[in-house]
Amino acid sequence: MFDDAKLYFHCAKDGHKLDAIQRSSKASFCVIDQDQIVPEKYTTYFRSVIDFGHIRIIEDEKEKLAAIEKLAKKYSPDEDVADRRKEIDREWKPLCMLKMRIDHMTGQEAIELVKNRQNK
Repeated sequence: MFDDAKLYFHCAKDGHKLDAIQRSSKASFCVIDQDQIVPEKYTTYFRSVIDFGHIRIIEDEKEKLAAIEKLAKKYSPDEDVADRRKEIDREWKPLCMLKMRIDHMTGQEAIELVKNRQNK
């Protein structure tokens, strides 16, 4: 189901995250789309997803460049290709790229949000 599903991350070339990845490639990644606190009900109206899988450090230079170019294009879509590449080149030496293969995904949504969406 998730044969092609992957996430890319960038980070520094040393630190706790890389130490943990070197000990075990198992990883999870959580995205919280909404978390509205409802104090009078002692709860939150939330929507989130968690991906579970394995993560690795991208060692191949071509794969690393392709990954950072994808991130740069996603977050700076209006920037000129040459300008994006200049920024990538400037940060290349300390850059570490990670690739997470998603094996399993789960999501949750507060019933109140589900009902509100259905009533629209």
